[in-house]
Amino acid sequence: MIRLMEGIVVVMVRRTIGSRVPARARRWIYAILVASVAGGILWLCRLWYLHAEASTAVDRPILALSAVLGMFVIGGLSVLLAEAARDKSGRVEAVLSTLPLSRRAIAGIAWTPTVALACACVVVSLPPAGCVLVGLGYPVGEAFALVASSLAIGLFVGVGALCGSYLLLRSSRWNAARYPIAMVVWISAAAALVAESFLLLAQPGSFASVVQLLPLVAADAATGTAVTAPLGFACAACALAAGAAFVLVIARSTDQGHGRTVWLTWGGGSPFVRPVADLLYVVRDATSLANIVGAFLANVTLVVIAWHLPGLLRPQAVPAIEVVIAVFVASPLRGLRGVFPARLPPQQLIGLPVTSWVTSQAIVTIAVATFVAAPGLALIALPGVAPLSALAGLAESSALALVVAALCGWTVPVSGDNALGQIVMTVVCSVLLVSALTFVVPVLAALVVPVRLGIVLGLVVATFLLARAVEGRRWGVPMIEGKVGL
Repeated sequence: MIRLMEGIVVVMVRRTIGSRVPARARRWIYAILVASVAGGILWLCRLWYLHAEASTAVDRPILALSAVLGMFVIGGLSVLLAEAARDKSGRVEAVLSTLPLSRRAIAGIAWTPTVALACACVVVSLPPAGCVLVGLGYPVGEAFALVASSLAIGLFVGVGALCGSYLLLRSSRWNAARYPIAMVVWISAAAALVAESFLLLAQPGSFASVVQLLPLVAADAATGTAVTAPLGFACAACALAAGAAFVLVIARSTDQGHGRTVWLTWGGGSPFVRPVADLLYVVRDATSLANIVGAFLANVTLVVIAWHLPGLLRPQAVPAIEVVIAVFVASPLRGLRGVFPARLPPQQLIGLPVTSWVTSQAIVTIAVATFVAAPGLALIALPGVAPLSALAGLAESSALALVVAALCGWTVPVSGDNALGQIVMTVVCSVLLVSALTFVVPVLAALVVPVRLGIVLGLVVATFLLARAVEGRRWGVPMIEGKVGL
């Protein structure tokens, strides 16, 4: 069993860095990767520690609360990231089923890489969050007890949402629906718990704080109080319950593949024959469909939350909500190129011009981005929000998400069954997108709306021209194609 898990991890790493890399070079790559991660953690710890140490008395409760709530969010997202990165095609399970293994053993082996990577993401995020509280003057033990308690609650909520989707949707035909439903349930529960945390800070002793653990941990962090023994035991029980429930999720995921029924048929009579065919090919992939629907439902949930905010908070909250919408827009777009093989895709084998195929894929990418970002249009009708400004902000954020996701997806295409590559590129794409939204959007805000939209449109066109150049180099075709035959 251990050797099978090691073999799957080796295959996963080779899919990410290439199978032609010699063993000695792979060892150097592993060493450099570990050293880079360790150096990055130390740098973040030092940066956040100095930032917290130099903060004012007004900022200290906000920083402490942000560290605790951030660990809660990371705990839930790590669970959903493991489900999103898992190969849902059933190919791994089908291969392992030829060996004398039980169905639960097969599920455990298939889940091990993604679970291990999600745990690594959680472990990497713990030291910086703890250093924030240490920089604020908390003792080391109390600081890490607070972030660990918040992390345990986040894991419990994330696993609870995922476990509920598996228990309610047991058949393999629902493989593509479990992740979106779990994402929506988790966002709703997380929003409710975060709102209750602020409610407890504003109104100490409220009834909701008695039955919900996160508000109590957040209040302890904001007021500088140590975690009490009963609260600590309750959070530890949440972590244990999350682990037991996740084992149940793994046991329920033993169905191989998805349903054989083709529920989207196509006769080829559309005027946009090739884009329609490519779009249907994408949505028939279980992982891509789950990411698209999950991102759409998550944005619907964000818009519903925005409509329930107090009137005074809406103008300030809309830009932040548009940034989160853009992050969800980018999540399914990055993997669209990975639906097809990185080398020798079928379109190349049948002699299709690379420019024609990239143009078709650009239309599909824009269509998916429009669909996922469509719920954000409801922000325009929010009372107290400038409609034109909200529309321009949504268009700019979504277009930047498309640009960053398309660049990441076309330069480094990662297949759906490459869990390591999926998680690494998700983190890289998210960091690049947040950086772009942080630095580019304020610059665009100083310009008039037509100029802003023109610049964003130019970035989108330049992105797909670059994608054409990258794909042409991959196919061995120059930028200006001649006649291509079979």
